[in-house]
Amino acid sequence: ATCTIRIFNLAGDLVRTLHKTDTSTAVMNWDVQTDNALPVGSGVYIYQIEAPGVGQTHGRMIVFMEKERLNNF
Repeated sequence: ATCTIRIFNLAGDLVRTLHKTDTSTAVMNWDVQTDNALPVGSGVYIYQIEAPGVGQTHGRMIVFMEKERLNNF
């Protein structure tokens, strides 16, 4: 129902932290941006999910971006 999701790049740098608090759905959407509101690049990322009272898990995911553009830098 609630959890914290952390997304890391392969260098181990924290890219984004997401907090799921909506208990009405099991879905968590990510806008594919960093904590600094920059778009992430295509590649492999590591996720870590922590759920209170349940435990934690981790894994890998792949992101494919159609175009990599920086509107802000």
